[in-house]
Amino acid sequence: MKSIVTFILSVLISSVSFAQEGINYKAIIKDANGNILPTSPVSIQFTIYEGVALTNNVYQETHNLNTDTNGLVIVNISDGTTADDFRLINWANDRHFLNVQVDIGSGLVDLGTAEFMSVPYALNASNVSGLEALDEGNGNGWRLLGRDAGSYDNIGFNAIDFSFINNPALGLGATGNYAFSAGLNNTASGEHALAFGSQSYALNNYAISIGNNNNVSGLNSTAFGAINQVSGDYSFAAGLSNIISGDNSIALGQQAEALGVNSNAIGLGSEAIGDYSTAIGHETMASGLNSIAVGAGANASAIGSVAFGTSNEASGQFSTALGYLSDAIGNYSTAFGRNINATSYGSFIIGVYNSNDVGNTTHWIENDVLFQIGNGLSDATRSNALTIRKNGSQILTSNSFGLQISTGNNTGDHGIEINNAGGNGIEINSSGDNGLVVSGAINDGLVATADDVGARVTGDNVGLYASGGPLQNDIPDIILGSSTLSAFSDDGIISTNPERLGSDMFLRSYDAVVVHLDYDDNESGSFIVRNGLGDNVFTVNESGVVRVNGSIVHSSDKRLKEDISDLSYGLREILNLQPKSYHWKDQEQNKKSLGLIAQDVQPIINEIVTVKDDEAQTLGISYTELIPVLINAIKEQQDIIDQQNQSMGNMRVQLKSQGDAISNLKAQMNQLINTLNTNQK
Repeated sequence: MKSIVTFILSVLISSVSFAQEGINYKAIIKDANGNILPTSPVSIQFTIYEGVALTNNVYQETHNLNTDTNGLVIVNISDGTTADDFRLINWANDRHFLNVQVDIGSGLVDLGTAEFMSVPYALNASNVSGLEALDEGNGNGWRLLGRDAGSYDNIGFNAIDFSFINNPALGLGATGNYAFSAGLNNTASGEHALAFGSQSYALNNYAISIGNNNNVSGLNSTAFGAINQVSGDYSFAAGLSNIISGDNSIALGQQAEALGVNSNAIGLGSEAIGDYSTAIGHETMASGLNSIAVGAGANASAIGSVAFGTSNEASGQFSTALGYLSDAIGNYSTAFGRNINATSYGSFIIGVYNSNDVGNTTHWIENDVLFQIGNGLSDATRSNALTIRKNGSQILTSNSFGLQISTGNNTGDHGIEINNAGGNGIEINSSGDNGLVVSGAINDGLVATADDVGARVTGDNVGLYASGGPLQNDIPDIILGSSTLSAFSDDGIISTNPERLGSDMFLRSYDAVVVHLDYDDNESGSFIVRNGLGDNVFTVNESGVVRVNGSIVHSSDKRLKEDISDLSYGLREILNLQPKSYHWKDQEQNKKSLGLIAQDVQPIINEIVTVKDDEAQTLGISYTELIPVLINAIKEQQDIIDQQNQSMGNMRVQLKSQGDAISNLKAQMNQLINTLNTNQK
């Protein structure tokens, strides 16, 4: 019965590495139950077979040692107890296999046999008779015997040259210190540079050039494939005819160009020109700083711009173009659809073939388009279904009804409902006949509620005309109070006179005073709302301080909303806001209040600024509506943090991978060089 839980063969081989005069071996020892054996005596027997028959035992040794506290053992094959000579193994003669057996106290257990999948260069070099040591002015290097020294440049110190040079104008061999060259007419002139293939050039320190006609002149840069040009430091190119001139950049595919710092070009003919730009697809171009172009013929030319799809162009700063043949020209604009043009600053346009009047591309202009839905058929017949301008005006275009809303016949269905309108809820100008017609309503024909005036009606003759049913004289024209008849008192009291002090207003239900409005300054509360128990639930004093005994809840059900769109405001607007502390005029205050100045906010986030309908047109701010902007700002800030973390992580992984690869190659070459030096002696 096996007494050791051991490794899958692939794990076994991954624990083997080649030292200068032996093979490093690492293993974790476990018992039959899978438990690690810490600080325990073990005996390990290694057998090396030559040939797949596993019958030609060319070397065998035994190690007796203790595991460490983690059950780990580390040994060097060639240092154990043996009667064989490790140096006499002819590694080049045939395939070689390693058999491992371990004894933890109950006899040797065979863990299996696996082939050496990597060539032990440092060990095999002792069997090579085709290299000669040369000192051509830089110190000893090694080149294959029989090569014409006149065809090569001076070999570098500790360099290894397996290449064949038949035309010095095309290649010079391994001329850099610790460089390596193999193939036809290659040049490895940088220190620790590697050149493989045909006419591949590794011209800077730690450069790698593999393939055909690659030219790598950037520090720590790499090229795989054919006819790639890499001059940027710490860059990587793979494929055909790619070009990199920016540091820390990547070009993959065919004729891709990564010209900006930290740029990425992937695909056919893609160009990443701007710093930190990305171009992916077929003949895409990202020339703006931090720009992204993905698709076919997409072009992102401004800072922070994004173009996705086919033949789209994002030329405005931080603009986005999506779809087909769409252009986002204004700064912070978005064009989404087919043949869409978004020209004005911060505009969002969707649909097909919109008809967009030219707007200001860099500044917020009140009459410019903010949101638009195009419904045209061609360039010659461009049109819009809906246009909303930055001042809030809306243009609905239709060949029949301007706006038709059909609802069900059930009680409670709404024809039009406008909640929390910043200015006017509905404004109808120059109507042909009736400005507003409501017919056939089961309950109320028109319901108007607002924080200020529910309905403001101005007429040349009569400000408001209200009439009851035409067939019955006893139906009231206006009801203040309950809308149903009651046997009890149902007062609708309006008792105030601005010309008289002490004229208070009471709105009463049948059983208690609900609202008390105090005009003069003789009482502590100017406006009070009480519940049925007589407790104050809402109070506004004469200094404007509001007290609410409970939560403030705003309607937010999606079913109550329409024309829903993503909010364009975010981090940029928040950073432009300037909080202030201040004293209110004409009010007694012991401490300063904190807040924003409406005039400062209006050009930044106009929608949250309200204009009071008084002579001075006093401005106010809806702090509640500022909350969604703050949420967007936090999300944008988190996106920036995530992108920076990802970019830095990718760069660290890439640099570590390149460093590890170079370190491994350097170690193997040093082992070969040291062995060759030993053989020369």
